[in-house]
Amino acid sequence: MVAATQTKSARNASTSPKRESAVVKTVDFNPSLQSTIKVTTTTPSITSVAVSFPAGGVIIHTQLKSKSSNIVVLRLTQLDPSVQLPASLRQQLWNALFPYVSSQSTPSGDNQTPELEIELPLPSPLLHSSLLALGATLNSPNYSIQKSAVWEQFAFALPTSASQTIAVPFPTTITVPLNSETKSLDHPLREPKPVPGSEVYSRWIPTLGQHFKLSAVEMGDATDVHRWMNDERVNKFWREAGTFTHIQNFLDTRITKDRHTLSVIGSYVSPDSLEKDDKSTYSEIYWAREDKLAWLMTEQGVAEVGAFDRGIHVLSGTPHLRGPHRVAAWLPSLIHYVFLSSPLTQKVWAEPNELNEKMIAYFENVGGMSKVGKCDMGHKTAQVLVVTRDEFYTKVLV
Repeated sequence: MVAATQTKSARNASTSPKRESAVVKTVDFNPSLQSTIKVTTTTPSITSVAVSFPAGGVIIHTQLKSKSSNIVVLRLTQLDPSVQLPASLRQQLWNALFPYVSSQSTPSGDNQTPELEIELPLPSPLLHSSLLALGATLNSPNYSIQKSAVWEQFAFALPTSASQTIAVPFPTTITVPLNSETKSLDHPLREPKPVPGSEVYSRWIPTLGQHFKLSAVEMGDATDVHRWMNDERVNKFWREAGTFTHIQNFLDTRITKDRHTLSVIGSYVSPDSLEKDDKSTYSEIYWAREDKLAWLMTEQGVAEVGAFDRGIHVLSGTPHLRGPHRVAAWLPSLIHYVFLSSPLTQKVWAEPNELNEKMIAYFENVGGMSKVGKCDMGHKTAQVLVVTRDEFYTKVLV
């Protein structure tokens, strides 16, 4: 194990007569991590926590900003810059933040506030991505994390034998309240979306002799999406025809600003041209509970949406890659990915315009969905359809 060095606050406490003597506690939360934590209390209300571990000689240092503050200042020090750091410090951050969540670990015992605010004095892409993976949200310039979300990941503190068999899922506590302005219901935290451009799903389609794959949309897809949205057949229901700049803004909003929607591009890849993707579809996968659909369906008595239900918007853009045989490949693949991406998702919803009879038929006959009613969404009357996880796996894929 690598021992954490004594923190500055601890050294000051030992030399200043106006301060209380520092109390240093070393806690090994997880032997499998081979990390050492030093909790240093310099006053009844200020605690410093340093976490060190062998990989790269890294120390994560946290400290309350002031006696009465609920703001934790977070710093990362790499002792050997030549060593490549791991892709994520989720578990190490959990070790560093847990003492501020546990009433037994905080000096004052004041555990009434439901969340911690986290401040990064220096920007760090690694800390940013690791905080999001832990369940924190960025409320610029600081981050916030619910204490309940930290407790949900307590498997990080289990002994080696247990931690190897118990996965630590993303926290599921309902932490985002109802918002009448955006018409979104209360819902859990959501995991960070895949990196733009990354492949998230691929499946061999025997009837086509091709792979069908899904990739998280990136700005490089704007040319294809612009062409598709300006197709009269697509624009009839999407209403997003416009300039290239309009489509760039459309995609940028979904990539960087819309937390509840993941946009994906569907492509076909042939065995004899693996480097060439024939882009064909654009789809949006959204968390239904924070979409206005859930609010309106509840308000109109159509249906209730679960905390982890998702919805889809779809379009088939490339003319020569359309047709029933193509829909039979990409639509089940899309729904399959939705269920794979979160084991907690039990239903997938669709709400096409009631006038889009062809797509409604595809949702029923190819996607295994059933009609549950109609919903007035203002800009359209939607035909609401749904498929459950069990229905999809037993009736669509087999």
